[in-house]
Amino acid sequence: MNWRASAACSGVDTNVFFDASTGFHEALAICEGCDVRLECLDDRLATVSLQDLDDGIWGGMTPAERDRERYKRRNS
Repeated sequence: MNWRASAACSGVDTNVFFDASTGFHEALAICEGCDVRLECLDDRLATVSLQDLDDGIWGGMTPAERDRERYKRRNS
């Protein structure tokens, strides 16, 4: 199953997820109620390394939160 088709953000303006000036409040609220949030997060963590520019909200997490999650998963 393609998780993107079931995502709560499907059809939402992607700028919501990349505009840090808003504090990402709207993006985080969308992700909070998403049924495929974990699949989104897993996909992002699998495809972007620490050396890559990783911005925006993915899987309900900010870039800093994803960095910590990557570290945690690698060291557990």
